[in-house]
Amino acid sequence: QGRDLVGNLSEIVTVSALLDNDGDIDNDNLPDAGELEHFDGLDQTGEGHSKFTYRPFTLEGNFAYAAGLNEMLIQSHTGTIVIFPAIPNDWQDVSFNNLRAVGAFLVSAERKEGEVVSVTIESETGAVPVVQCPWARTAGALDSAEMQAAMQVVRDGNNWILTRN
Repeated sequence: QGRDLVGNLSEIVTVSALLDNDGDIDNDNLPDAGELEHFDGLDQTGEGHSKFTYRPFTLEGNFAYAAGLNEMLIQSHTGTIVIFPAIPNDWQDVSFNNLRAVGAFLVSAERKEGEVVSVTIESETGAVPVVQCPWARTAGALDSAEMQAAMQVVRDGNNWILTRN
């Protein structure tokens, strides 16, 4: 049974607090979207938490859900591209196309039946991407011998296609 999460910061905070030690969401404790409370101080229930009777649009709150989901799919803030770093085990089939990574890279990836099937990285500058191998968990530049041994790496111009050995 899936859950609908409304896109605001309180849900991201609540969901991140419900991750178990393996990074998976503990579905037994995940509340329905209607049960979640807002942390932004805007109380529309009339219970005295705030005098506000409206919920103003804020970019930070409304785009936090998208940012959180993006971080579940791909992370690159350290300079190393990590694919599906925080996807719950329940999400067996997941894919994304052209998410931007640090260093001017566009990344697409697909996961089926809980296993990463393929990753495609377009280098907009011609730079060699540094990636954590989704199969062997080693990290390095894709043109290195170590990374070529850890997975199948095919380069086509500025595009890199990664698959399991």
